Amino acid sequence: MPNSNEPNMNCMPKYVSHVLGKKWVLPILEELSFERKGVRFNMLMEKLKFITPRDLSMLLTQLVSIKLVSKANVKAGKKPTYKITESGDEFYGILKQIKELSAKIKTPKGVKVDCYRTRCVECKYYALDYAEQTKS
Repeated sequence: MPNSNEPNMNCMPKYVSHVLGKKWVLPILEELSFERKGVRFNMLMEKLKFITPRDLSMLLTQLVSIKLVSKANVKAGKKPTYKITESGDEFYGILKQIKELSAKIKTPKGVKVDCYRTRCVECKYYALDYAEQTKS
């Protein structure tokens, strides 16, 4: 059930766009698209250096709820793995197109960013954004 900061789940397009607009969704989907066999929570934490465990857990739960990611328990007693679904893969394809298009435009500060050649987790702007948020 969404919390008070999230739109009503009865309007799925609105809810999906709300989830997909969150900061870490693109790097999560990107990492899962590269790891076809699935990724455990701690491995994602290592790759997404600046995300908090709480935020990662919340986003994975939301991505599972909209079926862009699946959560699989391989065997009893083992930790679950997360995999990108077919729908998630299709959506990641759209995100890759957005990254390619972004190379043709400038940011509001006039910086041209060529991010389609870089994985999000390697992008200095994700790190800079994190540093600015922790100053407040």
